[in-house]
Amino acid sequence: MQTLTRGLARELCPRDITVKLMQPGSTDTEMGSADGPSADFQRGLNPLGRFGTAEHGAAAGAFLASPSARDMTGAIVIVDGGQLI
Repeated sequence: MQTLTRGLARELCPRDITVKLMQPGSTDTEMGSADGPSADFQRGLNPLGRFGTAEHGAAAGAFLASPSARDMTGAIVIVDGGQLI
């Protein structure tokens, strides 16, 4: 996904189209519950020790789609509570 995002960003820049990628971490939803069988394992991978929420992911996505992110292209935004650090 990262390579595709960067390639599309380069290709679409001349048409003033921006491309961004948001990579969420463990998120508490009906499909991936913070109370599920692997929840403690996933929490252990996250320095904040908690699952993200759909609202937090939506807020990041809304920013990336907003005029405030107009000059961002090829950007990879990781919303995972520090899991990948």
